[in-house]
Amino acid sequence: MIDMMKVVCEQSARFHESLDPFAPARFAVSLAGEETSLNWFDTARELTERWHHQQHIRLATNRPGIMTFGATATLAGVLVSVPSSFSKSPLVPR
Repeated sequence: MIDMMKVVCEQSARFHESLDPFAPARFAVSLAGEETSLNWFDTARELTERWHHQQHIRLATNRPGIMTFGATATLAGVLVSVPSSFSKSPLVPR
């Protein structure tokens, strides 16, 4: 499974690196309340989800987390960049 994840992660990285970050994304980042998104935001969503699930796997297998300065700073930068439309999303508790 680890070998398969390595292959898939490399393919995903090549795909996202090939995109114009400011072109429209194929899929909107709907959790942020957007109907259309730019590629940079869709890529950030993908990386954030990957990080989140990796943390769950590490917790379940009793391995240390990956809360390094680089990972935390990148995640914080993504979260700060979330468009203000997120506050209008029906998923945000009121």
